[in-house]
Amino acid sequence: MKNNNEEYYLNAIKNSAKLLKNVPKDLRNNKDFLIKATEVIEKDWFYLFATIDPEIINDKELILKIVAKNPMSLMYIPELMKEDTEIALTALKANKDVFYCIGFNLKEELSDKKSIDDKINHLEKIVLNKKLSENLVIQQITVKRAKL
Repeated sequence: MKNNNEEYYLNAIKNSAKLLKNVPKDLRNNKDFLIKATEVIEKDWFYLFATIDPEIINDKELILKIVAKNPMSLMYIPELMKEDTEIALTALKANKDVFYCIGFNLKEELSDKKSIDDKINHLEKIVLNKKLSENLVIQQITVKRAKL
């Protein structure tokens, strides 16, 4: 029955996220449902942010999916998430016009880059370096555990 409800509500919100207010709260705050919703919503993205639980809206995986599908939704995400380099990069790659929506500190960090492409390239380097650092830490932990 749950899948039928999901399908019904996903179909209902396809043309407008406004209808999310009619989705039961447990489903509206279900991360898997929201990820599916990002794949079908065509307009009124603001309502996605206005109707879901604040804890869910701070989920990076969800935000990445949302801004990849609709970069302009960057306007509605929490300020702290606008400072995340990976989220900003995802949105900028999809639509360079959203640069004005990224976090203040990121804008400051990128202020010396002349073109938007230079800004995107710089963010790509930051994200890559972060991922490489995370992988290095994981490898070090794995080696330490193996020695125990």
